[in-house]
Amino acid sequence: MHLMHNQAFKLTTEALGLPEGIFRIVVDDSPSDITYCVLIKQESPRINVRGGRPRIEDQKLKRKKRIPQKSLVGSLHAICRKDLIELIESHELISISLELPGLYYKPIDQPSAQNAFDKRCRVMEQFLDNEKLAESILIHGNLGHLVSETAQQHKVSKSYVYKLWSILCAFGLTKTSLRTRWDKCGAPGKRRDLSASSARKKAGRKTFAQRLSKLLYGCWGEPVQPGMNTVWRAKIMMADKGIATPKPSMPERHKRIIASQFTTAMRYDDNGNIVAIDLEKDQYPNYRQVKRVLTEDIEEIYRIREKTSSGHFERALRGLSGYSWEGSEGPGLMYAIDSTIGDVYLRSSIDPNWIIGRPIVEGVQNFV
Repeated sequence: MHLMHNQAFKLTTEALGLPEGIFRIVVDDSPSDITYCVLIKQESPRINVRGGRPRIEDQKLKRKKRIPQKSLVGSLHAICRKDLIELIESHELISISLELPGLYYKPIDQPSAQNAFDKRCRVMEQFLDNEKLAESILIHGNLGHLVSETAQQHKVSKSYVYKLWSILCAFGLTKTSLRTRWDKCGAPGKRRDLSASSARKKAGRKTFAQRLSKLLYGCWGEPVQPGMNTVWRAKIMMADKGIATPKPSMPERHKRIIASQFTTAMRYDDNGNIVAIDLEKDQYPNYRQVKRVLTEDIEEIYRIREKTSSGHFERALRGLSGYSWEGSEGPGLMYAIDSTIGDVYLRSSIDPNWIIGRPIVEGVQNFV
């Protein structure tokens, strides 16, 4: 094994103050006999299995700490080259190769993703230059000076630079590692439909059967119920349009949608009637999937109109609109309007015996 820039290695035991895990060499300087590396992945600590009664401190309820979903990597560790060579000779330090997924080498088809990738390359230009990176680390002993200079030059935050540095350390100190992975984003309002050509798995938490399979056999396995796809979504929307308003309850809507678009296998019963054959679990969307499509893809105002008739909506649920400009002192003036029924009865000026009714008194108050 040769100590060189961007080389990944695995430390099989704790040594030189470093934990057991996978590292990447950032700078290897022979004259100063110092090698700077970063920890990419730390191995989980081994649990000593012992018998007997557990200790009292082990039985105490400890407060669970909040674990971040994904922490940044990239903290530098300065190590003597001779010590690393001794670990190599004792086979405690093993050279490994880390290969990126094939998606990283495919052309970027989205203009916005290409612009984001180009921006990342411009910002991290000095970090991708091996000579400049080594010079800054050897002079200052850390990344602070180079990060500050990059943030000031490209008008970005330091946290943004550290995030990109973490990506470079994890996936390799090359431009290819800076490719955006928007295909893994779960932004609000973005659909995560599956397709026949997509290699992506179903999003969301794994089922109990999958977690048990991972524990016993080491693999997740396929879920029994597949994820939502574009064909199912189109069928659900088409079947729901055929249901008259006011819409029935959601369980009834689910039954009608399944019977309309997904039940295609029929048979004759003993009396000669045509009846539907029960579908398998993975042949149709379940209740939760149909409910999500009908609530997330339809705007709230249309969901309100589905619950009642058009006449009732126009009379009671329509949005009240109006305007008033007389007496306003300028734009942005706010009004507080209130009305009440007067505790008197009005009589006709023609005949006092004719009672007209009780007046409605309106009060307006201005707030500037």
